[in-house]
Amino acid sequence: MKILSLELNGFKSFLDKTTFTMHPGITCIVGPNGCGKSNVVDAFRWVLGEQSAKNLRGDKMEEVIFAGTSEAKPKGMADVTLTFAIEENSGNGNGSNGESHQTTEITRRLFRNGDSEYLINKKRNRLKDVREMFLDTGLEVKSYSILEQGRISEILNTKPAERRFLIEEVAGVMKYKVRKTEALAKLERAQVNLDRVNDIISEVKRSINSLEKQAKKAELFKTLTAKHNAIELKIAKRDFQALNAEFLKVTEESETVNTKLTEITSAMNTLEDERKSKSQILYGYRNALETMTEDLQKLEKEISELEKDIALKKASIKNSAEHTERLMAQQSDYSSERDDAIDSLEKLSGLYENLETEINSIETAAIEENKLISSFEKTLAETEDEIRDKNKKLFQISENMGNAKNELSTIQTLIASLTRKKETSTEFLKRAVDDIQAHDTQLNSMETSLKQKQSAFAEESERKVVLKSELENVEKLVDYLREEISAVREKLAASSSRLTSLQELTSEDKNTKEFTELFSPLTVLSEVLTVDGQYETAIESAMSEKIRGYVVSSKETLFEAVSFVNSRGWEKTALFSIDFVSESFPNKLPAFSENVINPLNVVSAPEEYLALIRALLSDFVIVDSLDTAFKLLNSGFTTYCVTLDGEVLEPSGAVLCGKRGTVLKHLRNIRELKSEVSSLKETLLVLEARQKETMSKRETHKSDILKTEQTLLTLDKDISATKSSIRKCEDEKERLKQRLTLMEIESGETDKEIAALRIKTAEIESRLSIVSKSKEDTETYIGSLRETATQKRTQLERLRASLMDKKMTVTKQRERLRAAKSEEAALNRKVETLEGRIQSVSDEMSELSKKTDTAALEVVSDEETLTALSEKDKQLREKIKQQRELISDTSTELRDFEKQAQLLRYDSDKGKERLNELNLKSTEDRLKMENIEHTVYTAYGKGLDELNPGELSEGDEELFPALKQKIHDMGPVNLSSIEEYEELKTRYDFLTNQQADLVTSISELREVISKINQTTKHRLSEAFMELNTKFNETFRSFFGGGYAELTLTDPLNILESGIDIVVQPPHKKLQNINLLSGGEKALSAISLVFAGFVIKPTPLCILDEADAALDEANTRRFAEMIVKMSEKTQFILITHNRTTMEVADYIYGITTETPGVSKVISLEFAKVEPSMV
Repeated sequence: MKILSLELNGFKSFLDKTTFTMHPGITCIVGPNGCGKSNVVDAFRWVLGEQSAKNLRGDKMEEVIFAGTSEAKPKGMADVTLTFAIEENSGNGNGSNGESHQTTEITRRLFRNGDSEYLINKKRNRLKDVREMFLDTGLEVKSYSILEQGRISEILNTKPAERRFLIEEVAGVMKYKVRKTEALAKLERAQVNLDRVNDIISEVKRSINSLEKQAKKAELFKTLTAKHNAIELKIAKRDFQALNAEFLKVTEESETVNTKLTEITSAMNTLEDERKSKSQILYGYRNALETMTEDLQKLEKEISELEKDIALKKASIKNSAEHTERLMAQQSDYSSERDDAIDSLEKLSGLYENLETEINSIETAAIEENKLISSFEKTLAETEDEIRDKNKKLFQISENMGNAKNELSTIQTLIASLTRKKETSTEFLKRAVDDIQAHDTQLNSMETSLKQKQSAFAEESERKVVLKSELENVEKLVDYLREEISAVREKLAASSSRLTSLQELTSEDKNTKEFTELFSPLTVLSEVLTVDGQYETAIESAMSEKIRGYVVSSKETLFEAVSFVNSRGWEKTALFSIDFVSESFPNKLPAFSENVINPLNVVSAPEEYLALIRALLSDFVIVDSLDTAFKLLNSGFTTYCVTLDGEVLEPSGAVLCGKRGTVLKHLRNIRELKSEVSSLKETLLVLEARQKETMSKRETHKSDILKTEQTLLTLDKDISATKSSIRKCEDEKERLKQRLTLMEIESGETDKEIAALRIKTAEIESRLSIVSKSKEDTETYIGSLRETATQKRTQLERLRASLMDKKMTVTKQRERLRAAKSEEAALNRKVETLEGRIQSVSDEMSELSKKTDTAALEVVSDEETLTALSEKDKQLREKIKQQRELISDTSTELRDFEKQAQLLRYDSDKGKERLNELNLKSTEDRLKMENIEHTVYTAYGKGLDELNPGELSEGDEELFPALKQKIHDMGPVNLSSIEEYEELKTRYDFLTNQQADLVTSISELREVISKINQTTKHRLSEAFMELNTKFNETFRSFFGGGYAELTLTDPLNILESGIDIVVQPPHKKLQNINLLSGGEKALSAISLVFAGFVIKPTPLCILDEADAALDEANTRRFAEMIVKMSEKTQFILITHNRTTMEVADYIYGITTETPGVSKVISLEFAKVEPSMV
């Protein structure tokens, strides 16, 4: 098998579709922490069928679906596809020399609503199919070929039983283990089915014997019933013929009445036609009236609107006159405002000449001042150049002084530093003496603490021994409770099985189910009866088949049910209606009633069924024996007697005996078994609760022991740490003594350095004094030059200010000139605007005058139209009055027609009443005939015409009651007893064959399990020995020596035994594997895993940071071993180690360019020939 690719879409951090192509050799997956490298391992486990979200580093399985980020929306589905090829000529598929191969795709999908699916080559399959495909290939979910982060250390830290997968994988027994599990499940089901079949066979066998006697009784019953039915058919034929003659007579009278009704109906129709004609005329009159009324309303509306229009026009004429007056006043105001604007324009013309003369004078004075400013600026520039030259010289002097001061400052700082150093040394010398004394005190304290921890270690060791003793006692109690629970469960299973068998015996048959679905009976009579155990047989014999009868809710339902049962041809079935129970009288017991019992005293039922029970048992008494029954009969007691054994003595002297009924017994047994099952379940719950409590206590003890061991480990580490601290403290004390000697030597050297630096300071201070005098002279001369420049600069500023004032004056006068021109233009525009408004007002006044004249003419015309409309309104009102008179006359004629129609309807109702009576009689006769036909058809399956029973013979009618009585005297008869016997015999044969098949199946399954155990045991033994050898070899190659061994916790039972790991690194003697360092543990676990690969290489191995705990040397060994095994196995390594990366043939880098979303980049390394290096 060769893995070709892994495709992820929406799985964990892989938002987009991402494909990893799996090449032969070694592939490394690298990237920063949190980028999603381990998600690739989870994807492998998930697609192979992992069902535990915890093993995928989550709490819920839906967490494998991409959950979204701040920039990406969550996805609704996770999808992983694994593609691999099975090559014919390759042991494990990692090579590339196979001649042919078949490519297969395994896909697993999970939707956010919880739905999931598995696909093999894009076709839906079961999880079981996927798992079976990888059995014993080394790629199962729990194999050692996929080791996620932290799993390496778990191999050493886990329980011995959980390490079994190592030898199971090497031995290749996973498929046997799966088959054994399936065989055990089949065996358990087969055993349960066999127990159930055995129970049913025992019940069926008891029922077969009683059916033969019932069959003989059924044959006699059929003979009597045939004679009874023949006479019944003749009587039915006679009654049918009499009813048919009466039916014909009634039909003839009905036809006569029908003829008379037809005549009355014809007269009513003629009268109705005339009424309709008049109604149409009346309708026309009313429509015409309605049209006239509408015309009148329209005319009145038109008159009203015309009057409103005249009023509006008159108001408009008045408003126009008022508006004309306002316009005349406005025209006058505009004329006055125009004249004022013209006066202002004449005043502005003289202002222009004065402003222009003043501007020319000021500009001439400004030119002269500008020449004087240029002369002053030249003199000031020469003075400032001299100042800059002197400043350069002063800067040079200052720089020399600064350097000298800096050197002096540096020396002074160094002197201060050396002084502080000396002071620090002095303080350190004092502190060192104190620290040495403090270390002495600390050493005493740590030695005391070490003794206390050693004492606590001894106490915890004693406590561990006590806890283990208590745990043994709790384990014994757990075993005892387990046995008790097992015993109760066996009893519960037995009782439940018997209960199921009894329920099957009393379960509903096909007819009962059909009847229940159609009529929903209230109950079956036997289900509401409660009878004392000793009287069950007697009561069941008394009620016979009625005990299985159905109780329905009403008499109507009862009739429907009777017809249904008869139509189906069922055997005699008892039916009762809860609302129709015949009155019963209490049983009258004879004088000697000491052995006679009223059945109503030993029967109980719900209140609503008591009347029915009394009616059924009122004719019976229970006696102790058949002798007592005959004594009662001889004494004139005419009630039915039933013995405790079920014999029934009828008043006629007939004794009914035979098989005893078991319905009530079975129902009582079911009630008792239900109670027993309920009690056992309660007992089981109590025991399980106690077991849970005890197991919890056991876990608490185990937890306490674990805590004690952890405490011991902690104390051991503390003791080691304390000893280490003592050593460190002693080393520190010695270091302080050496430091003290060195500091004394350094103090003398510091004094010499300070004296030399003070001599150099005096030389620098003398040089500074000379340079300082030169600086003062230069600064004085520069001061006088700056004073002269300041005076010239002041004069220059005054001249510039005067020039600026003149320029500002010119600007202001020019602005006044510009404003005057703007004002002149505005006044000209105003004059033009006012003249336009005066013309507009004049035009508007002219238009208003025209509109007023037009409106006056329209008012005169509208008043003339109003007069004409008023005359038309008067004429229309007169026509409406005449139309209303026509409508009144026509309505009177219609009322006369209605009176005549009422007389005809009365005659018609009388005729119909008689016709209804005749039809009712006819229907009654027809229904009676149909009832006879239906009864005959229901009972015999054919009509009277087909049966042709013939005429009644003399004596037939007298013989009919006698036959009926004989049939009744026979009591309940099971007509289906012959068929039931055959069916039951057939069922018994079938069950017997099924029993034999189950026994054979159980035997074969046990043989298969035995063979699987033998094969598995042999393979496991060989694999364990070989793995032990290879483990030791691999361990020694990694550690350069030492010893490693695997041991079985139960050597006699290798099928269930756990595995202990014993390792001994070179030059060490360890008592506990937990005392190994982290790197040693990791290397030991890797040795064990690689030993498995040596024996049974897998197609693929995934290691997630397996090298994290290894140092550089061990990492190199680890990488070399990977390279060696990569010839037969594809390796996928997730690592941060450069040494491991160096051996990779391909590298996939995982990045997170978008936060929370993994992206893949790949790199292939070229193969380098040794000659090229």
